[in-house]
Amino acid sequence: MSRKSQSRLLLCTSCSCNVKVLAVDSERKRISLTTKRTLLESTLPILSKLEDVTIGLVSHAVVLKVFDKNLIVEFYNNLKATVPSRETRYLQPI
Repeated sequence: MSRKSQSRLLLCTSCSCNVKVLAVDSERKRISLTTKRTLLESTLPILSKLEDVTIGLVSHAVVLKVFDKNLIVEFYNNLKATVPSRETRYLQPI
């Protein structure tokens, strides 16, 4: 069974699932959620504002966009950062 068909089996109107809030947009009355197991089970610190960031801190991020020379990653609360492409060789799939 393909991964796509497996995810269809998991989705139904009466199903329940665990989610984590990624961002809240009060103006647009929208909440961004994730069901990614890695983010749900993570014990790494959550980065949701620039003040949380310190040099050497390790945290989970989601790849938002990929460009030739860099990629954009997103943390919680729409906090974004760039990663130079030359450093992407260290990335490991989850």
